[in-house]
Amino acid sequence: MYAQQSNIDWNAVSLPGIDGSTVAIVLGAGGAIGGATAHALAAMGAKVAVVTRDIERSTQLAKSLGASQPPLPAVADLSEPGSLEQLVDRVIDRLGAPAVLVNSAAISAPRRDVTEVSRDEVGRILDVNVVGAYEAVKAVAPAMRAAGYGRIVNIASIAAIRSSHGSVAYGVSKAAVIGLTEQMAVELAADGITVNCVSPGQTPTKLRSIDEAAGTPQEAAAAGHSADAIPTGRRGRLDDYVGAIVFLSSALADYITGMDISVEGGVRLVRPKSF
Repeated sequence: MYAQQSNIDWNAVSLPGIDGSTVAIVLGAGGAIGGATAHALAAMGAKVAVVTRDIERSTQLAKSLGASQPPLPAVADLSEPGSLEQLVDRVIDRLGAPAVLVNSAAISAPRRDVTEVSRDEVGRILDVNVVGAYEAVKAVAPAMRAAGYGRIVNIASIAAIRSSHGSVAYGVSKAAVIGLTEQMAVELAADGITVNCVSPGQTPTKLRSIDEAAGTPQEAAAAGHSADAIPTGRRGRLDDYVGAIVFLSSALADYITGMDISVEGGVRLVRPKSF
């Protein structure tokens, strides 16, 4: 599935710190970026835990990767207390101690005026996108500390630094993910653990809304949208985001922590024509 969408032969890519002994957990593997990341890591030889909120979805994705080391299908609910700790225990039991955590699990909501967004909706978005990210880092930290090594990559969004109408709760949640990344980087640096962030922009798929069930197929959001305002002249491809994620998951990024890499073709640098 994701191999067909890839412009890069990840089987031919080799980076230090990602090999047959590397155990990687990919949260939100049911999404486009999460699934593409799981595909890349598995193709590079890592033992990957493919995590969604639905075991059938996880099993389907794990089978689709076609990796030399069969990925582990697993489930976790970021809003459920204890779910991530149980996940990590299962990964350790089946694959070994995790060296890499990619947290791409997130939800969004339909665009609405700020006065129309309910408290419950804001709470749910913050609970999954921010508290869930915190709980994910907390769950893997003991094993990574014991090993003296770890790579944690959170996924934020250009929405954290480039506001748009109708997206207040989502944008705030992703800004908080960047702040959380910076704080966790300081907390865990002395233990050999790096914590970084990737902020995608102009992605080719739509994030699940708050009321969509786990495993809902992603829908193309880019169809018909002009790329004229993007300096690179095109919207993002999945490999654009995966490349940054894989780099930060490798030993090449040993001296990088607390950073957010914006992957958005330079659009953050351009002043809107209306100003």
